[in-house]
Amino acid sequence: MLHYLSFLSVEKTLTKESFIRLVLKWIKESPYASPMMKNAKWNGKYSYVVGDELESLEIHEYKQILAVRFRKPGHKGLLWEIELILNLDEWKLAVCLYSDGGHDIRARAPKFTVPDIIPILSRKGYLAPDGDLPVSQEPILLTRNNYRLLSNLIHGTAAYQLPVIYVSRMFTGEEPINTKRLAARLAGIAHVVVQGSASNNKLLRKCCDGKNEYNGAIGVYYPNSTGHRRFMDRPPHDRNYTEAFIRRIFLYTNSRKLGDLYTWQGVKNALLQEEIQRREETVARAEAQRQKILNDFRDFQRKVNDEQAAIKESAMDEAKAEANRILESFDEDMERLQSKIESLTKANHILEMENQLLKEKSNDSKPVLYLAYEEEYFPGEVKEMVLAAVSASLKEALEGSRRYDLLQDILKCNNYQNLRDNAAGQLKAILKDYKKMDPKSRQALEDLGFVITEEGKHYKLDYYGKGRYIATLAKSPSDRRCGKNNISILLNGMF
Repeated sequence: MLHYLSFLSVEKTLTKESFIRLVLKWIKESPYASPMMKNAKWNGKYSYVVGDELESLEIHEYKQILAVRFRKPGHKGLLWEIELILNLDEWKLAVCLYSDGGHDIRARAPKFTVPDIIPILSRKGYLAPDGDLPVSQEPILLTRNNYRLLSNLIHGTAAYQLPVIYVSRMFTGEEPINTKRLAARLAGIAHVVVQGSASNNKLLRKCCDGKNEYNGAIGVYYPNSTGHRRFMDRPPHDRNYTEAFIRRIFLYTNSRKLGDLYTWQGVKNALLQEEIQRREETVARAEAQRQKILNDFRDFQRKVNDEQAAIKESAMDEAKAEANRILESFDEDMERLQSKIESLTKANHILEMENQLLKEKSNDSKPVLYLAYEEEYFPGEVKEMVLAAVSASLKEALEGSRRYDLLQDILKCNNYQNLRDNAAGQLKAILKDYKKMDPKSRQALEDLGFVITEEGKHYKLDYYGKGRYIATLAKSPSDRRCGKNNISILLNGMF
């Protein structure tokens, strides 16, 4: 529940440090301060927290804004909370006093006094005047020396941030309301101006064109000529009337809307957004650094590959040059030189294929076969293809013949895995009831080495993406045998 809201201008002599020290002094010198708060020591930082769940003091800084929240327990289970928001960019101070204590808080909310921080700031000279009126706990006396203050107020030639309450004197010279109590209760949210003497009635009526309050009437002049209320006289010093009048002023001031950065939650939200932005920037920097490292690595990799290619090309050029020199010098030994050239070419190809040779039978024997010039699409492709041919020949060989025994020995010694039949079985399973290219089918085909692209109403299946062995599948096949028909094409063309 909001009890008190004040929005004031401050002098430029007020600093963050002096403000915090005043707040701490105010809390420590309070007769209601707990031992914990009396012993609190500021660490000199503008992010400071002390206390527990019931009683605490928090200070946070956001740019040129200092946000302070003080919470303390009161009577009957009430929890009091005061928020102080100091903006040194705009030189403004917002003060809010709340209480919290359950659903029946309005029924048991006690009367409160103006937070002592207001008169402390006023005595220290940190509260800037509101126009030509000081922000004070004392009523301002209207005399012959400053009577035009009322005239300017009535005629709208003077503008104030806070409401101005003008109290005229009764015929008897008495005040219709206790202006000292009124000024003290409304310190920081309204100015109280009281007529100095009833003898000034004629002077005031003349300079105010008869629009001024008189004979105990009270006028409330709201800021910037936004409104004016007149209250007629009541029995002098009627306490109930005074309290009702004070509540009316509080209802007005508490209804004002503060900017987000003049509330505790608004400042906390701004700090949270700042932290989120800071983390996002950190992540962005980290991502940029990661991308730079990745790009540098790729550049390095390309450089290495280029150097390797240059070395290979140079080696090939040197080999060819050497072979040409030998051919030119020794024409009579062409067969020997040709053999050497072929041997060098095969050796270079062996390096490019990362020494993928067929398994040798022993360390002392020569390989049964040399790798041809066809590039392997996957490791061991040539070996599997040769062993598949051996397996097929074994089925046709006469059992017990020399051919049968040699073919069988080759299969045993080379770990024949029958990858072709396995791949063929997988392909048949994928395309048996083919209706569309769902994610599962696509993944299974890609695992078999197919690069899948879309071309109009068809999918193009390029075996290992080399552009040599290609088949197509309709996106929406009308023929139920579409998948089965393609099985034969793919098996014969790729396996």
